[in-house]
Amino acid sequence: MTKVLEQNEFPCTTCNSADIERAWELMTADKDKTWVAVQIAPAVRVAIGEWFGMARGEDGIGKVVSVLRGIGADVVIDTAVAEDSVTLMEVAKLRERKAQGEKFPLLSSRCAAFLQLMKEKYPEVEISDIPTASALSVDVVKTVCKPQAENKKMYVISVEPCKAAKAQTEADLVLTTEELVQILDETGVNLRLVRKGVLDMPFGAGSGSGYLCGKSGGSAEAVARCLIADKSDAEVRKLAYSGLYSEKARRTIALCDGEIEWKIAVVASLEEAECLLEEIQAGAAEYDYVEIMACSGGCICGDGQDCTPCVGETEGSRAMKLRAVGLKYLDDKRAVKSADRSAAASAVGRVWVTAQSKKALEALEEDAREAVQEAVEETLESQPVEEKPDLKELEAEILRIAIG
Repeated sequence: MTKVLEQNEFPCTTCNSADIERAWELMTADKDKTWVAVQIAPAVRVAIGEWFGMARGEDGIGKVVSVLRGIGADVVIDTAVAEDSVTLMEVAKLRERKAQGEKFPLLSSRCAAFLQLMKEKYPEVEISDIPTASALSVDVVKTVCKPQAENKKMYVISVEPCKAAKAQTEADLVLTTEELVQILDETGVNLRLVRKGVLDMPFGAGSGSGYLCGKSGGSAEAVARCLIADKSDAEVRKLAYSGLYSEKARRTIALCDGEIEWKIAVVASLEEAECLLEEIQAGAAEYDYVEIMACSGGCICGDGQDCTPCVGETEGSRAMKLRAVGLKYLDDKRAVKSADRSAAASAVGRVWVTAQSKKALEALEEDAREAVQEAVEETLESQPVEEKPDLKELEAEILRIAIG
């Protein structure tokens, strides 16, 4: 039986009170000056209801949307669409690497804890430079919603199932699921009785595979759905029984796409990830794509939404399995099953590329302006006082040459 929390009774011993206070601050700030978006990871939506008496694995996103809007969030989105965009980028890179004969696998970079491990222990190993869904979503939201925000200061709060995600710097604030539960609890609203709200579009129109990325094996299945030529429902369903999902720390499958064979591995612990990396570096293992997650069940088991201390080990394990079932149910409800069939995912990916190009251009222009300043100073120093040119004219001419 799920324990229903009384107001202000949430037993969170690991919540960051400063982050919770900051979230309240942002969402209740002057709306003439501040614009706030909250993005929620797929694994969060099937876990958050547990603290409020909802069924294990039940999708609570609609009710959370309503409460967050009531507090003051301007936009509430689901990062499942961004997961689809990441999948499309990974598939494109996989095909490119295959064509080039690349032997080292594409190491998926969706797990924050894995990225931290690689940075600390394996800085020399190449991992995917594709952004996480959370990072991609932040850039896209700030680009797409800029006209809506007008001249207000824009903030994006990211709700994640994992504490390691707090190390990511793209979002203005990262909350764990438990910290969001604390905020919802502080409102005094009974979440179970709240009418469901609707996610902002196009951030609620992804494919079914975008939700699967919240569990171990899900990112690999999302990629596999794009790689297979036959995308009929029957073939897609077979992937669930292909060996991607089990309680083993490492699972492997091979897919055939015409004459091309794709070797995919799924790893569900950092210890096993280190063993696999050693094998790959020694030439003892060869894969095209490797999904690595720190937690045994994937993001649904993240330490930012661990209900085990509240309900015990046995019930906690059952909750994790039901969360996985909840994600599969969300997948089953979607008519579009594959990321490469999702118009929203393709559009979001294009917006992100555009945003990155703009950032690169701004950086280039900033470098050019610094070079201009140095050139102006050097020119002025080399000229006799009476022959010094007009400063504004000189700067304008050099800037024109520098940035074309």
